[in-house]
Amino acid sequence: MKRVLIIAASILLAGLSAHADPVYFGANGLVNDKAGALAVLVPYSAPDPALKLADENVRYLGNGEYSITRIIVNKGDAAVTFNDVLKVEDLFGATHYTIPCVSYNGNDFDGGATIADGIKLGKVKVPTGISCEGEPWVYSYQRTGVPSCTLTENATTGLALFAATDTRESMVSACALEQTEDGRFVHVIVRPVVEAPYTYEAKGVFGPRYEEKLTLAPGEHFAATSYLCVCPPKWENYASVSLMEHALKLLDPQLEICLTDQQAWDLAQHYVRSLLYLYNGKWLLATNRKQRMFHAQHKVLISREEMAERQK
Repeated sequence: MKRVLIIAASILLAGLSAHADPVYFGANGLVNDKAGALAVLVPYSAPDPALKLADENVRYLGNGEYSITRIIVNKGDAAVTFNDVLKVEDLFGATHYTIPCVSYNGNDFDGGATIADGIKLGKVKVPTGISCEGEPWVYSYQRTGVPSCTLTENATTGLALFAATDTRESMVSACALEQTEDGRFVHVIVRPVVEAPYTYEAKGVFGPRYEEKLTLAPGEHFAATSYLCVCPPKWENYASVSLMEHALKLLDPQLEICLTDQQAWDLAQHYVRSLLYLYNGKWLLATNRKQRMFHAQHKVLISREEMAERQK
């Protein structure tokens, strides 16, 4: 039995089980051709001739959910340092995209070259769109609300790719979106962590590119799992609702309640009362301040009275 297992493992690492034909994802399982597919797995492209794809196991898990487990082996005689890149191309004509907690359809509401109140950023880059200076924006898994998640959608269909969290090799990653010449979106997961072409450090503040690498000694292999989920929009531009349902199920975060219902209620009441103040005999609620008001207040450009009038 042990000999059989060793032979089977040797065949696997020789690359005989790697996909030779395109892998097409349908709404309810793998399909045979492009005509009925929502997306296609982009064939593996080795960054070094010594790296071979031992396996790319795609499983349909039900409920529009797929797992993609890739195994790469170093068949060369020397160590290889590289980034692994997994790509899935949309085929359904997406019109809208989201990278949770980072980019909402490219942050086109931000204006690109400015932040709120027309404050010019000059040469400082703002993360709008999916690329910067000809390179895709790449964001660490630690930055996104779902690890290394990209979501694309139209009025009827949504698709999300994100990293699994059951192993460090799977989780430590980054994500990006690319676009083909005919306008189709390509979901990208890079392993391990990359932030490019700049590291987004704070609002309007960018640092240099950050990039980690994988290193495989001769004969070593690297394995990582990603999830692809079909996410029908609950409402227009809200495929993220379905995404969260998939992510909570597949990633199974162990969230512990740290406050009782009464504690949460008491803290909410305390917070609301802290925002109330009397103005000309009336209670006003000081919330939702515009950034231009905040900016003016802290530069002492307006008085307290003027601030109160504007808040009204």
